[in-house]
Amino acid sequence: MRNTTRYLCAAAYLDDGFRDRVIAEYVEDEHRAVAPGGGYDLSAVVRHCLHARRLVLYRDLVLMALIVLALVIAPAGARPALGVLLWTGGLLWARGWTSAARVLTFLFVLWLLYIMLSALAALVFGSFTMSAGWGVRLALGVGFQFFGFLVVVVECGHVVLVYRLMRHTLHPLSAVPAPASPNPRLDGALARLSAAQRGNVSLYSSHPFLGSGTLRKEWAIVLELDRKAPDAPDGAPKVDAARLHARVWQRIGEMKHPDADDPASLAPHESVVGLEGPQMHVVANGRLAQYTRPLGIDGQVVSGHPLVDSAGLPYSRATHEAVEAILTHPQGALRCYQRISVDSRGQLVCARDGAVVSPPEDQDVATTAFLHVAVEGRMLYAQFVATAHTPVAREFKIVDALPSVADRSLAWLALRTRWQEIPKTAALCWSRAFRTLLHMGVAALRADMARPQHLTTYDYGYRICPRELAGSAGYDTYIQLLDTDKYIRLIERRVNEAILDYLSDECGIDVSAYREQMTAITNNSVRITGSTITGSQINTGAGAVQNQTKVS
Repeated sequence: MRNTTRYLCAAAYLDDGFRDRVIAEYVEDEHRAVAPGGGYDLSAVVRHCLHARRLVLYRDLVLMALIVLALVIAPAGARPALGVLLWTGGLLWARGWTSAARVLTFLFVLWLLYIMLSALAALVFGSFTMSAGWGVRLALGVGFQFFGFLVVVVECGHVVLVYRLMRHTLHPLSAVPAPASPNPRLDGALARLSAAQRGNVSLYSSHPFLGSGTLRKEWAIVLELDRKAPDAPDGAPKVDAARLHARVWQRIGEMKHPDADDPASLAPHESVVGLEGPQMHVVANGRLAQYTRPLGIDGQVVSGHPLVDSAGLPYSRATHEAVEAILTHPQGALRCYQRISVDSRGQLVCARDGAVVSPPEDQDVATTAFLHVAVEGRMLYAQFVATAHTPVAREFKIVDALPSVADRSLAWLALRTRWQEIPKTAALCWSRAFRTLLHMGVAALRADMARPQHLTTYDYGYRICPRELAGSAGYDTYIQLLDTDKYIRLIERRVNEAILDYLSDECGIDVSAYREQMTAITNNSVRITGSTITGSQINTGAGAVQNQTKVS
């Protein structure tokens, strides 16, 4: 199991917002497209999210049972406690309330606390201002304290159970399969997620590069194709976008694999082990028209959409013929990018005698570049976009430390890390359990009744990427930032040289204007000053200067 997969599975148990958004995206709406790539197993992440939700639901139901039991056994002590929980839950739940309503609610909670503290004082000092007997006072004080103790035990017990589960299934060398889905029908949907994640079609809802990280660099170069080089041979072929991409593909692949004609061209230690692709990537807006509309050819019409099958599920893979057609029609609704990725895998370091100097380590960062080439109007348009993932948030990397924590220390770790969440957990157990059951029911009904392919338009685009949801705000180390910039520059240089070689050597195009623009972009690239960094985005546009003062 890759480190990124383990960390995202841990986020399913440790972050309620992450878990809810993943389930809403991939389980409650099965007709959504999937953000491609990422270097993790999406199916395993979704399975752990579903399992984590079941554990939370069981915990909430136990807390609700304790509340009911307390009302039956000791109503005098449980009613004030229940009042505090309900009103506190309302205060936490109603985020849109006005300031006056919040103040009134806070004052009411203080009044209830005063009643209970008065009861506790009566047990200790024998004085109680309210007209109540000792039995009522005892029930009020002891019942409230015992109820609070049970709440702490349930919450800490749940966290200990989660820690033990993560220690067993998500440790660094784990080979334990992900939890089984609660509904066999979901197995087919999860299999589709795994296939779509490795596909080459992206239907986006808002951002075409969502799932690849934060934008790091972007440029575009335009070249006039009518200007032939002085030494260009007669009858040189015209510029073909598909052939140009093939040349770039070949040059990028040589960064990982040696040239077949020159076995000594690339030593094993020089190989970029994390290089993935290149892959032709089709990008389209996920809001697709499905009504009957004219094609513009002899009165022909079309219904539905070619990117959606008869069951209303978006396709995740385009054929070679479809990709070539998109490349040769750059003004169509679909756009094709060449996707080049360098993931977080490290390289084994060995001495000349074969002794291991350093084992391979996961760098926890990934870089992706997209190249789009359009030939239209006797002009060449080349667009380059580079993105990068920041490391996964540190709190989710607790799975690396849990194997060394003994069982007797898990309870203290749970109390130390979750004590601030205990009041909120108890106060919102009733609303959270109701919402979870409602979402489960709505998802089941939606799976049986949803027919988006019959609507005139529908948004199939993906809205989130789990890797980005769990990402940190900045880099953990300065080396991670430098590695990101290194691979962007390596890929960028390789892409530009491949384009220049194709245009000048094969097509006989005068590329002096291209070189001028490329030089301007390279010379005005990022300059990082200072010894440390702050923030999550590095500006590498033309003329950009980035001043850094702190590592975050």
